[in-house]
Amino acid sequence: MKNDDVIIGYHPANVDFAIQLAVDLQCQGYSVLIDKLAIHPLQSKISFFDAACSRANHAIVILSKAYVESPSFQQELNSLLE
Repeated sequence: MKNDDVIIGYHPANVDFAIQLAVDLQCQGYSVLIDKLAIHPLQSKISFFDAACSRANHAIVILSKAYVESPSFQQELNSLLE
């Protein structure tokens, strides 16, 4: 297993693509942080994303029109860039 944690940011409209990407990266030995595969039932998406951003060595953002137009886009992008 590689030591690299990768976080994937995406819009729910792109969830199938994001999950497939996560699975593909895991098959290559990466530790992938994606809410659909790792979030706890009582954990909010925002708290998961903030914690994952502080842990991840790499970030992948699936930019789609839906993601860029979403209210959480700027907040998630800011978390990634901190």
